[in-house]
Amino acid sequence: MIKTNAERIDFDWRLLAAIIYQESRFKNESNSEKGAAGLMQMMPATAEELGVEDRLDPEDNLEAGATYLQKIYSDFSDIINPLQRLKFTLAAYNCGYYHIRDAQKLAVINNRDQLVWDGQVDQMILALSDPVNYNRPEIAHGYVRGIETYQYITQIFERYNHYVKFFDE
Repeated sequence: MIKTNAERIDFDWRLLAAIIYQESRFKNESNSEKGAAGLMQMMPATAEELGVEDRLDPEDNLEAGATYLQKIYSDFSDIINPLQRLKFTLAAYNCGYYHIRDAQKLAVINNRDQLVWDGQVDQMILALSDPVNYNRPEIAHGYVRGIETYQYITQIFERYNHYVKFFDE
């Protein structure tokens, strides 16, 4: 299922596997305290938007999660570098698309490159945990636990790089 869905959205299957591990540790019955469920930890509103009736059905959850990743990826078409675009996509999957757009606005305000995650927007997602930043009039979506998103990206790519070493494409 992972390989099929990764191929469908043009992702490396090892990256999709790393995302699933980060989300649910491959435990389909996983539920978060925020209401996310299944392999891809899909939120109820996202499941409804994507037509998923049973978030704990592994095939439906994985297919919808992959589709959602593809949608987010396409929403970041302004980011040309494929690796950076993937990082923005995963960050948005974790904390929400508009929080990432707010972090990009904060990057511009702070003379950073809004199209680069590493060392630029990743620092701004961290900064959105501070009221000095999330209460700015330019920031529309407020507070975000930036450390979670920062670590989410770091851990997925560490795991992905590990998978690349041990599993053939």
